[in-house]
Formats: sequence, C-alpha cells, structure tokens
Amino acid sequence: MKEALALGFFVMAIIVCLIMGWSVIVALLLGLLGFFIYGLSRGFSFRSLCQMAKKGIWTGSKVMVILLVIGMLTGSWRASGTIAYFVSYAVEIISPQFALFWTFFLNALLSTIIGTSFGTVATMGVVGMSLCIAAGVDPILAGGAVLGGIFVGDRWSPVSSSALLVATITETQLYRNVIGMFKTGIIPFLLTCGIYLAWFLVGFPRSETQYGTDLF
Repeated sequence: MKEALALGFFVMAIIVCLIMGWSVIVALLLGLLGFFIYGLSRGFSFRSLCQMAKKGIWTGSKVMVILLVIGMLTGSWRASGTIAYFVSYAVEIISPQFALFWTFFLNALLSTIIGTSFGTVATMGVVGMSLCIAAGVDPILAGGAVLGGIFVGDRWSPVSSSALLVATITETQLYRNVIGMFKTGIIPFLLTCGIYLAWFLVGFPRSETQYGTDLF
C-alpha cells in the first residue's frame, strides 16, 4: 500500500507539472521527497537513503555522459550531411511496388546506424511515408511500417541510448545485451520483411484514393 502511495504521488506530481507548465525538475524533486518518506517508513536511516541517492546520481551521471557523446556523434552526422546522404541514396533504390518493404527496411537500417528512433522518423520516416502515400498505400499501413522500422535500431543498435541506459542501470555488458536482443529480434525482423515483400504479390488491398497517385 505504501509503495502504491509513493508511486501515485510521483505520478500525480508529473501530471500536475505538465498541466501547469512547470519544469519537470519540480516533479522529480517531489518524487524524491515522496520516496525518501517511503524509505524512512520502511525503517531505513536518512544516511542510508542519502547513500542510495548518491549511488543513483553517479549511475545517472554516467548515462548522461554517454548520451552527450551520442548526441555529439549524431549531431556531427547531421551537420556534415551524412544522414542526408543516406536518405537521398536510399530514395534512388526504392521501388514503388515494394514501398512498404523498403520503408520498413530502410528505416530499420538507418535507426541501427544512428541508434535513435526520433532521428530516423524525422528523416527516413518522412521520406518513406511520402513515398507510400504517393504509391497509393494506406497511410495506416505506411505508418506501421515506419514505426516498426525505427524501433528496430532503437532496440539492437550499439549506439542506442535505450540500450546504453539499460546496460548502465542493470550493470550488464552492452554488447552482450545487444547480441541477445539481435538473437531474439532477427526472426521477427525477417518475418516482417517477408510479409512486406509478399504484400503486393498476393493481392492485398491498397488505398485507391485521395492520398496520392496510384503508381501500380
């Protein structure tokens, strides 16, 4: 019951800050206060709770340094035109007949290279979505292909901030985690590629529509 109250207090603090437009730091400080009170109620001393908080701050600081380096890396790619080159080159090889497959595959490839789903959806995702709509593909299906692709790299890329965060917090080896995620994710990835490749070969319906010119 106490755990639920502490967690509920933290969630409510976040919701109030979002509604009022306050900084999320306020919610984090209130959450810290709430969890401190919960720890004291469980019999922990104030000193031991401070040591726990210090350990958490040290772990978080290592994550922040890693995220800063990743941000600098991907920022330099954007500034130098590397991502733009990937996108422009990919557009040349996309065939409208297999727009869903290429949208999924190229978004998965770029997200694996740069390790971010947000950066991928803002570049390759926009291109893939535009191509699918122009080819008469249902926008819902195109959006699914984009979302499916961008989270492939977010899951198993060595430069994924999510993978780095998990490895740091759980004190596990990043590359061992990545290999494990690759082993569990490769079969769904290949199955998805096969489904998108077969999409038009087996006559699934397309949008006929106002979304763009049907190229098929």
